Amino acid sequence: MLFVAGCQATAEAICRRIGVFSESESTEGKAFTGREFDDLGADDQAKAVRNSRLFARVEPAHKSKIVEYLQADGEISAMVRYCYSCSSGL
Repeated sequence: MLFVAGCQATAEAICRRIGVFSESESTEGKAFTGREFDDLGADDQAKAVRNSRLFARVEPAHKSKIVEYLQADGEISAMVRYCYSCSSGL
């Protein structure tokens, strides 16, 4: 799962290039912006976290919430970027 602060379209293109999504694969239900995630109810947010591979235009609060859902499902999460502004969400 990738979290990016940038544009969803750019992030999806990069994900296709590195094999997260295939070239023809629909990203519906598998990629969300922070705003789209905010607009979901709690049950739908949990489902989105289970099914998605990309969150774009996310802020630290989104990352924190996503990690909470992952941990509630018994998943282990780790931050692999060194950016100081990103670390506050985890």
